[in-house]
Amino acid sequence: MKIRNRTIPDSGKALRAWVHAFSRLIDQNPQRYGLTADDAALILAEANDYLEAAILAERPGTRTRVSVRRRNDARKQMLSVIRPYVALIKANPDVASWAKVKLEIAMSNRRKSPTPLPCEAPALSVLGGKPLEHRVRFVDPNRGWRRGRPHGVTHVVIFRAVGERNTVNPNDAQYLGAFSRSIIRVQYLPVDAGKTVTYFGAWLMASGEQGAWSLPVSLMVAGRGPVEVKPSAGLAMAA
Repeated sequence: MKIRNRTIPDSGKALRAWVHAFSRLIDQNPQRYGLTADDAALILAEANDYLEAAILAERPGTRTRVSVRRRNDARKQMLSVIRPYVALIKANPDVASWAKVKLEIAMSNRRKSPTPLPCEAPALSVLGGKPLEHRVRFVDPNRGWRRGRPHGVTHVVIFRAVGERNTVNPNDAQYLGAFSRSIIRVQYLPVDAGKTVTYFGAWLMASGEQGAWSLPVSLMVAGRGPVEVKPSAGLAMAA
């Protein structure tokens, strides 16, 4: 099987065929690729949403400005979910090379000198503000707490743990997403009001490698009334 220099095709039939195959293979056996059943379900849902929108946008009887805009929005959303998973699978040494080839994941050219991982993890901070909403911010400590990412970093990966109290263990947290913008708005349901959310972040390289975890930051989800901040090991750093 021929492997492209870029894993994900730009658009059109090639993208639809790749997304269909990628999502189905992972859904059949997510553990083979170092993922969970929840990861596979998320990937499959986003893929199906895009594929259905693409069919409507390209079929002569249903192609309208609205259907084309819906397809473009669905493609953007799908890629925002799938790209971080591609990077994680690519960087995972426990995933067999043949399995990566089956997913048509482009392998790095080992003759190139890799960009080293940043020496320091991202610094996170979290603010409440609106009810049922958190604003998570990340910065590079080496840039004087200004916005921006280190060289070679494409995203920050955010994990979160929701519960009755904060935690200092990233293994307690679940994947939230990979983000390039430095301020992330996270919304919650009314049932989450009063619960404490702890966030962890790590740099994600263009090569797919993931850096060290940040210190945790925690905040209670506010329903109505004032926001209560839960102290954690990371708040002093994020303040």
